[in-house]
Amino acid sequence: MMAFLGPIQVIALMAILLLVFGPDKLPEMGKQLGEFLRKL
Repeated sequence: MMAFLGPIQVIALMAILLLVFGPDKLPEMGKQLGEFLRKL
């Protein structure tokens, strides 16, 4: 999925996530995503 995104799209996606979830929630979501990927 990430292979199809350019650097501008990744930055825009991060900015949207930051606005939607806020800076307090993002590290927690990243940790959960990392744990999920490790289990795969």
